Amino acid sequence: MRLVQLKSDFIRKTESIKRKLICAGKKIKKMHQPNVNDVKANIIQARQCNQVKKLCRKRKCLEMKLQKVTHASHKLLLREPVTYRKHLKLLDNDPVEVVRSPICEMVKNENQEDRNSHVQGHSCSTVKIKDVTDVDIEEDKRRLRDRCLPWDYPTVLVANDNACKIEKPQLSIVGGKGEDYFSTNMATSENVLKFAGPLSTVAVAAGGIFFLKKYFGGGVCTSEVKLDGKTVIVTGANTGIGKETAVDLAGRGARVILACRNVPKAQQVAEEILKKTGSSKVIVKELDLASLKSVRNFARDINETEDRLDILINNAGVMRCPYWKTEDGFEMQFGVNHLGHFLLTNLLLGLLQRSQPSRVINVSSLAHTRGKIRFDDLQSEQDYHPGQAYAQSKLANVLFTRELSKKLDDTDVIVTSLHPGVVKTELGRHLPLAYSVLSRIVFGPLVWLIFKTPWQGAQTTIHCAVSEDVESGLYYSDCKPKEVAEQGRDDAVAKKLWEVSADLVGLENTI
Repeated sequence: MRLVQLKSDFIRKTESIKRKLICAGKKIKKMHQPNVNDVKANIIQARQCNQVKKLCRKRKCLEMKLQKVTHASHKLLLREPVTYRKHLKLLDNDPVEVVRSPICEMVKNENQEDRNSHVQGHSCSTVKIKDVTDVDIEEDKRRLRDRCLPWDYPTVLVANDNACKIEKPQLSIVGGKGEDYFSTNMATSENVLKFAGPLSTVAVAAGGIFFLKKYFGGGVCTSEVKLDGKTVIVTGANTGIGKETAVDLAGRGARVILACRNVPKAQQVAEEILKKTGSSKVIVKELDLASLKSVRNFARDINETEDRLDILINNAGVMRCPYWKTEDGFEMQFGVNHLGHFLLTNLLLGLLQRSQPSRVINVSSLAHTRGKIRFDDLQSEQDYHPGQAYAQSKLANVLFTRELSKKLDDTDVIVTSLHPGVVKTELGRHLPLAYSVLSRIVFGPLVWLIFKTPWQGAQTTIHCAVSEDVESGLYYSDCKPKEVAEQGRDDAVAKKLWEVSADLVGLENTI
């Protein structure tokens, strides 16, 4: 804007000087030849000549400054929201309408000796001027076609008592390129500037959302290890994290056993895996972790039919459900999340040891940091809170991993636990948010931003299953080792929990 103001000032001064030069020139022409004896006439002529010279020098200086400002403003034109809506048609014999104040006497025409008589005394605001001969029409057409700057076009000078204002009209030439240039480019500049602010805001917001979404998405498993010839069991593989884990491992060439309570749904997942990966080595077997009988039947089937087991992923679970009990009378979350997997792992431990190197992966949660093993009320019969019971079961996963890794320290069986992240899966079907339509509408965008997708949630599980730098006994999150809570490092509690769990599930002999 500063450059535009300077340009306007220079143009005003230049036009003023030009006008004075024209007036002075005409007065000189009208003067009679000076008389030798007419001293007064000589003095007047000399003064007028000196004035003309000064004005010429001043005009030249201003034109040089104007050139510099024009050059500096070349790129500013397309950024300025200026539209020249007043039309001055540079056609032969076309009248030009000039808005003036009553004292305006600035526009001159070489074919008219004095415009003052036409201007002074008029209180109206419009004067029609014909025969615009001081404008080189062809030159202006050429400039327009060459897309030169509008600072070079004729100026309409409007004056009043207080100020002198220069207005640059739009030059509209029928059949030429000037009209297209200004009507298209100036309109385009206006539209761009009009939407530039909102668009930039939207772009920044979108970039921020993308960054946050990627941040909350967590780490990604980068290992390209193949699992050809390996056998993997994934519990709860018919949905969520377990499903995505099975898809990935099947794509790596593993023989994947989907251990699920809902067999028809697991069969559909097996068909999906076949379509996605082309692997037909996906087997569905029934396993209900809420029933110790079902766990024993499944383990017996595996030991009889499989000659090896390379990876056992204890993924299935339940979260924050009402107070339910398993078939054997255990609190549902403690029974499914811990006791069922505890029994299953121990029953398959011999096959895992014969298939070394092998791995056991227990899917825990960050909720273990809020957990406490209440040996006096493991089944929450005295006081039940869904969140506390869930945290206790996940702490039990961490302690089970710690104790099992110690017992298998002299073997090549790696045991790890992990936190998959806050993942949007069916595991949260018992949360209050899942029941309220209004809550889903209000908090839906926040859930989408913060919660991981099942694919993102499965990355740490996949990392623990295939990565070569995984260490036994550690707790992982976002594909990296993380420190567990203080209560998850208590060896005495871990040992006692092992003994109590073995007694609850009826294991007589353990490692």
